[in-house]
Amino acid sequence: LLEGICDNCVTDSGPKGITELLKILARKISSGAKVSVMAPKTRICITNTPLEPIAAFILCNLASIRENDKVLDPFAGSASVLLAASMISNSVRTVGIEIASDKFLSREKVRQDFSTRGLSQPLGLLIGNSMDSKIREEARKLIGGSEFDAIVCDPPYGIREAMSGSDSGYGGS
Repeated sequence: LLEGICDNCVTDSGPKGITELLKILARKISSGAKVSVMAPKTRICITNTPLEPIAAFILCNLASIRENDKVLDPFAGSASVLLAASMISNSVRTVGIEIASDKFLSREKVRQDFSTRGLSQPLGLLIGNSMDSKIREEARKLIGGSEFDAIVCDPPYGIREAMSGSDSGYGGS
């Protein structure tokens, strides 16, 4: 876990060497992105169950998001994961797929969440079921037909936030 944290550190197997590396690791973590800038209370697009910012950043970090990566969130919701990816690197190209129609989720407000933070806009916020090969192909076309570098999401949609009606995309009653 501590490998590569410090370029100039001499690591020994003694407790003092590990203690120093742990201090450096703590400083590196604390100097990361400020998640408060995308806290639910600061968001324009608000849903009933938004993904907490720290969870979105953790998911993106686990996916090793880097500059110029192409990132897909197949269950985008209000785009917390895409916001976190863009905050890690504004050169990241993001695409979100969400089954909820604009009646339930304003994609314009999602885009405002990016613009008010000075982040690059998602290449697409598609309406559709990510299990449908046609919608996945549409997402790939937005990044030039290539593969995504990372698929990061908070599934499953429609479980925590109940939706019904023919407009929802869920087919519920």
